[in-house]
Amino acid sequence: MLVQFVLFLGLGCLVVQGTVTPDLMVRNVCADCNDQMRDFASVEAMHEFNSHHDAYCDFQHSGSCSKVVPFFCTRQYEPRCAWNGRKFRNFSNDCELRKFNYQYYDRYFAVSNCLCHPDANRNLF
Repeated sequence: MLVQFVLFLGLGCLVVQGTVTPDLMVRNVCADCNDQMRDFASVEAMHEFNSHHDAYCDFQHSGSCSKVVPFFCTRQYEPRCAWNGRKFRNFSNDCELRKFNYQYYDRYFAVSNCLCHPDANRNLF
């Protein structure tokens, strides 16, 4: 998008012309690549990675994936199938689900007290 800026300096006028890039194109983004969270320089870089590596990385949020999590979870196995409005994902317990949401800025909600069906994410849309 081409934008012109007009600056008034005393009695004179200076017109500056430049290109403005939408935020989503220039920020780092976090993507889910087959249940592995991965950073990309932009959404375009993620799409390019998908096409060159025959992969499917799903945009999660703007910014880096990595974030220090201020708590830890026990290894108690009480599986949860969770849904975030786009896909299903398995978690070993409620704490791991909350930890993932905090760490990756996501909003998965438990929908079952057992593992998701292996075909749960096929043909969703």
